[in-house]
Amino acid sequence: MEYVGAKKSLIFYLEVVNGVYCKKNALVPRDLGFGFEMLICGYGEETKDHLVAECVLVKALWWHLCVWTKIRIMTQVSSFSDLVGYIQKLKGSIKWKNVLETMVYGAVWRIWKARNDRVFEGIPFSVLQVVDAIKEVTFI
Repeated sequence: MEYVGAKKSLIFYLEVVNGVYCKKNALVPRDLGFGFEMLICGYGEETKDHLVAECVLVKALWWHLCVWTKIRIMTQVSSFSDLVGYIQKLKGSIKWKNVLETMVYGAVWRIWKARNDRVFEGIPFSVLQVVDAIKEVTFI
């Protein structure tokens, strides 16, 4: 991952952890024409947990990444903290967990980027394209 991309990804990751990222429902009072529904899947309110764990399309994305990295499929993940906790509890070396954590950074960043591409450019959210982008970004 190039330095600028890595820095942006880490900053965004920390914003998601702290719940301070710019979400769509914060823009609704400004009457910019946005509703409250989740823009990736069209179901549920856009929250950090829905964006990175609860969305059906994002769950499919995590499934693909689990298969790719040969870790057990995440079935009980319903929040961002569950996702991070799941990675931390996996068996394996610290080096391997660092690789997976890097993948999570890249995944969260690419989910957000794909969400913004859908909102501002009308590009449909494609699970397989996002998975491929995550693989490229994380250099695994």
